[in-house]
Amino acid sequence: HMYTSGAVGTHAAAIKGALRAERPDLLTVVLPQSMDKQPPEIQDLLKEVTDLITMPQNDEMSLEMSSRICNSYLLSQTDQLISFAFHDSTTVNEATKEAKKLDMLVTALYLD
Repeated sequence: HMYTSGAVGTHAAAIKGALRAERPDLLTVVLPQSMDKQPPEIQDLLKEVTDLITMPQNDEMSLEMSSRICNSYLLSQTDQLISFAFHDSTTVNEATKEAKKLDMLVTALYLD
């Protein structure tokens, strides 16, 4: 099973790949805020996801703060983390540290 958030870039690529595999039951996308807060270019893709969890209660928060909450939720649902990040990706690097503290299997791939 794959869990991811709904951001553009590598998250969108992961979502597209899972949908192409024709196993939507193995994909869960968790948004840090409501669907309306997502970039327009990703909203159409997200409409294809059958297991979509939104966090509209975070709409008044900054994206950084709501992403931290979302990442913690994602980590609570899994036993391993594969992250794609830049070395200065604060939120992703914090999630990686949190996963290590939870004794999860962690693979961090840096794109820079």
